[in-house]
Amino acid sequence: MSTKDFLNIGLETNKGSALHSLKDEGAAGAYDFARLDVTGVAVDQETFTLADRDVYEVNSVLTDTAAESTVQVEVGDTSITFDTAFGIAALPGDVIRMQDEYMIVIDYNVNGPSVNVVRGAFGSTEAVHSVANSDTFQAAQPVVAGNLAVPIDDTAAAAFVIDCAAAVEFWKNGYSKGLGGGIGVRVENALKVDAFVGPTGDEVVFAIAANANGADVNAEDFTNGTIDAAFAGGVEAASQQYSRVIVKAVGTGALEFVAPFVVNEAFVTIWGADGAIIEAAANTVAVTGRMVTVSAAGSLAAGVTAVVEFYA
Repeated sequence: MSTKDFLNIGLETNKGSALHSLKDEGAAGAYDFARLDVTGVAVDQETFTLADRDVYEVNSVLTDTAAESTVQVEVGDTSITFDTAFGIAALPGDVIRMQDEYMIVIDYNVNGPSVNVVRGAFGSTEAVHSVANSDTFQAAQPVVAGNLAVPIDDTAAAAFVIDCAAAVEFWKNGYSKGLGGGIGVRVENALKVDAFVGPTGDEVVFAIAANANGADVNAEDFTNGTIDAAFAGGVEAASQQYSRVIVKAVGTGALEFVAPFVVNEAFVTIWGADGAIIEAAANTVAVTGRMVTVSAAGSLAAGVTAVVEFYA
């Protein structure tokens, strides 16, 4: 079974949990990746799709509800009463914000007015909010049914990519919502990708364990920027502390890879078509977290083979 299969098996059953534990103890595979490049300010209700499965929608949580809590909100409080009703009645699944903390609405009682919420969502930190600091914000419209929210509180590209990566990471586990009578539902994404801010600071990198079958997922439809058409085909299985990728260059462009761990060092050996080693220019390899870039500085050309090695 491939690493990708492990990552896309749910955690809710004993068998699924055991498989995840087994995967974590074993070898980690090489990673394929796609990148979302943001070219301007984020716009509410923009969407992008991963693998034809999960539609993510920008959710600008910037509209003042005109409400604040009647008492201080403590860490652990999941029911909050407000001094006035929200300007826009909240729906289950809506995202609200107090200061820097995102919360997910489980239900909203306009007569309270009050909400039951999931605290500290989307990578935010559950915090104490005094009455003076409990001014609450919401989006101007709810996320389309079936889409996954990417809540933001700043539309600038550099801020958006941080919130976007945190949201995709959050949806790997999502949240549970009770329906009464002991029945509940879990809201989460289908494709368990890793997401992080890329080297340029205005891009999100989505990474998934590769397999030997090549590209089988894609990312598309973002309206304010560009997103790679597909995750590249890759190879399965390498040590979690060491990875080697062998790739034949198709031109003089830089080569990029995502490792299954935060990289400490990376090295490259370049072989010409005649089998001779080509001396790489100084500072050819750059490391940013999990991403490794081999520059084209005087070394890469169509037909050469690069052997790139990553170390934790």
